Amino acid sequence: MHQGSGAQLRTPAHLLSAAEVVRGLNVDPDNGLSEEEARARVQIAGPNELAGGGGVSPLRILAGQIFNAMVLVSGRFRVQSRVSRVSVCVLTGGFAVRS
Repeated sequence: MHQGSGAQLRTPAHLLSAAEVVRGLNVDPDNGLSEEEARARVQIAGPNELAGGGGVSPLRILAGQIFNAMVLVSGRFRVQSRVSRVSVCVLTGGFAVRS
């Protein structure tokens, strides 16, 4: 099944069936690529790695969650609820009215 290195698809793989991808890339679905073919494809196409940075830092994820609009709105209502309870306690002389 070795028809030369650098096999490429003309159509994006996600638009094809698995059989069409296997055929278009000249791959044996049971055994994959031979060592020789794998080395040749790395030479032509480069390593199979994602381009870009090292990902998102945990600090950035935390900041995104803290400053999310829904979290801010939810937090505002919690603060208002606590302020209302304190106000009721102060106005009733320390007796909270339960509903």
